[in-house]
Amino acid sequence: MLKKIFSIGNEKFIYYFFLGLLLIDRALLLTAFSFKYVGSDDLIFWQSATDYMQGLFHEPYFYGQNYNFMLESIIAIPLLKIGVPYYIAFPVCTSFLALFPFFLFSFVLFKKGYFIEALIFISLPILLPIEYTLLTSITRGFISGLFFSGFLIFSLFNKTKKSLWIISALALSLGYIFNPNSLIIAIPICFYIFLNNFKKPLYYLINVLIIIPVWLIEFFSKQFYIKNPEFNVHGMWNLHFEFEHIFNSFSHLDKFFTYFMPVLWSMGWLILILILTAGIYLLFKDREKGLALVLSIILAITFLGINKVNDHIDSIFLSSTRMFLAIPLLTGLAFMWIKKHIRISDQNWIYILSIIIITTFFIKSSLYPTVVKNHTQITNYGPVAIKKIKDLRCECTELKSIAQTNNIDLILFVPDWKYNVPHMEFYNYGCPIFEKGLPPTILNVYEKRTWVYVKEKTSIHKNILILTNGIDSTKLNEIKDFEVIPWNPSIYII
Repeated sequence: MLKKIFSIGNEKFIYYFFLGLLLIDRALLLTAFSFKYVGSDDLIFWQSATDYMQGLFHEPYFYGQNYNFMLESIIAIPLLKIGVPYYIAFPVCTSFLALFPFFLFSFVLFKKGYFIEALIFISLPILLPIEYTLLTSITRGFISGLFFSGFLIFSLFNKTKKSLWIISALALSLGYIFNPNSLIIAIPICFYIFLNNFKKPLYYLINVLIIIPVWLIEFFSKQFYIKNPEFNVHGMWNLHFEFEHIFNSFSHLDKFFTYFMPVLWSMGWLILILILTAGIYLLFKDREKGLALVLSIILAITFLGINKVNDHIDSIFLSSTRMFLAIPLLTGLAFMWIKKHIRISDQNWIYILSIIIITTFFIKSSLYPTVVKNHTQITNYGPVAIKKIKDLRCECTELKSIAQTNNIDLILFVPDWKYNVPHMEFYNYGCPIFEKGLPPTILNVYEKRTWVYVKEKTSIHKNILILTNGIDSTKLNEIKDFEVIPWNPSIYII
């Protein structure tokens, strides 16, 4: 019976069956993690979407930073407009952006008759570890560049068509300015297109006419922070390259590639060898494709020498794997190019893939609670933190009640060694969204809404509520009228 269902002639059923499995797989992660937890940085995206809906565009990038456009905030607006809660709208939109390249590659391949290749692309996210699904549902701008890379599929089927040169140039340049991690897939494909067009002057002209205007978007965005340095609270690192970083990285490659090996999840580094092997093989069968794949591995290894790529902590929420999230798309590309050289019939491919994909799906389904629990045992990692949405909403409601009871007109959060900046950010950025009518909130340091800080530091308020671990007793003696309310952290009403 199953052999009859999963056989040549039922391509449309099989395709949509595995598409359904992919959507269920993502839904399991969203319900187990994304709809229950929020990260401290995620709340900036929530805040920016609120501002965008009101026509307020305070600065080009992630608030307080001179990098990271907030594409997710724009994509989430239609859902927020119809009343979808922020904690649902944003993970759904982030997941859409992450899966879109797989959808588009797969759909185009399916329509053009490349059925097995289409199955691979639609199934790759299922075959990857749960951590990959988790990473690509976090609203931090990790996957915004990859969204544009999906459009490169069109250029692969008509390498000499001028209108598709425009698409490939846009995909490359927009992907880069939104997140350079997209270059892992974009550069090899564009290099392949270049190898097929490098003798045509018009090819260079079109690319220059497209790439320069897109680059100017980034240039003028950076200029905003040069002219307004007070908005650059957490500036981009000065990037530099060191061969020493590459040599050191070879002793722990899994820190960078651990979530990218399909099925064999404990051997993440193996995917580099497989892609490189495919590239070397293709050098003798289809030189341009082989060169593109070999270049992709050289590029990935080269990235290891950049200091920012080595910026990580021992947590999935700030892992260097975020710099290589395009590797699965590269895996699909390698399979797409090498498949015709593998002597397995399409019928056998269907049997093999069906068994592997369905088995992996059920294994992952049973592991979601355990994996999520493992990654949420620690909630504050210093630079980043996560918090249960249910707890945050309760605390925000309590905070609003205290503020209303005491006629508070400003809430000031003062981080310290015990309650650090990410801890306070949950209240500072999250509570105004959960609790409408809450008084203005502000952090005394590291406030990423610079326009709020500028306004409030010169404003006069009658009653101020201060959340902090403690205030110096000598300073309290100078204040005649204050009240201390037991909370976690302590609340001082002045």
